[in-house]
Amino acid sequence: MKVLFAMGNTSPYFRQRIAELEQRFPGVAFVLAKDQEARRKELPTAQVLVAGGLSEEELAGADNLQVVFVPFTGVNRFPLEQLENRGIALCNSHAKARFIAERAFALALAVMGRVVEMHNLMKDRGVWLTRQKWGKEYWSTLFGKKCAIYGLGSIGEQLIPLLRAFDCQILALERDRGKGLADAYASGLAELAATADVLFVCVPLTSKTAGSIDGRVLSKMQDNYLVNIARGEVVEEEALYNALKEGVLAGAGLDVWYQYPRPPYEHPVRGSRYPFWECPNVVMSPHAAAHAREDNNAYYQDMFNQLEHFLEHKQPLKAVKIVNRL
Repeated sequence: MKVLFAMGNTSPYFRQRIAELEQRFPGVAFVLAKDQEARRKELPTAQVLVAGGLSEEELAGADNLQVVFVPFTGVNRFPLEQLENRGIALCNSHAKARFIAERAFALALAVMGRVVEMHNLMKDRGVWLTRQKWGKEYWSTLFGKKCAIYGLGSIGEQLIPLLRAFDCQILALERDRGKGLADAYASGLAELAATADVLFVCVPLTSKTAGSIDGRVLSKMQDNYLVNIARGEVVEEEALYNALKEGVLAGAGLDVWYQYPRPPYEHPVRGSRYPFWECPNVVMSPHAAAHAREDNNAYYQDMFNQLEHFLEHKQPLKAVKIVNRL
């Protein structure tokens, strides 16, 4: 059996874990592809792939592939339908769900509390709002709010106890009723958005969820807040910008974007067609929700543990339910 690591990761931790696996499973070939050429060469004969993405073309040539391990949460860079049709298991990681939930919570507090807006006014212009006109410094509290979680998976589940501490009412879609975690349920996304003070977007990006939060849904959120820590494309870009600019949304906390910058970095989000950075009611974060310093290797630890289980038992410990994500 061949295990192909197509990550480009050469950190000491990564190499140490591979060395440990080589000792434990001497009959398995562990190959580290350092570049795309090595990846293309080794993939056709690999039974196991560790990667952050896979194209349809690559999958078509991977005749022996049995399982794919993703040391991240998102699986939108994989051909889900083709993997499903071929019976290839896809195993991702939710090891950093609590950190991402924490970031979502922090973004909500920041945008509702106008923390960044007031900071910038004081820093750049010396504006002290309480001395301008009484009431201009008002901000919104999270206490007692109706908080909807769109995508009640690992991240959403970790978010709930944080919101409970603020006496928030938890709302979710009817499809999540079986988990018994929410206080109330909505039959559809528009209804969920209409009944929430804050909408947390935690759903994976798939063909079904892409653009699911459109202008119609956002129009239901007058004077309310949106926090997106899922993928930018779940929310229609133009509709989101217009809702913020025109004051439909009271504000948004965004950790995910539409076009990610590449060097040279001219502006943190200038890959976008719309100037979100000009909106005072937006708190921006550079897709950093999982980057907690205190447990930096959590994804890799989980991935290696899953890989070790597969090599020992010849079946995945857990796999993505691909059909439900399409």
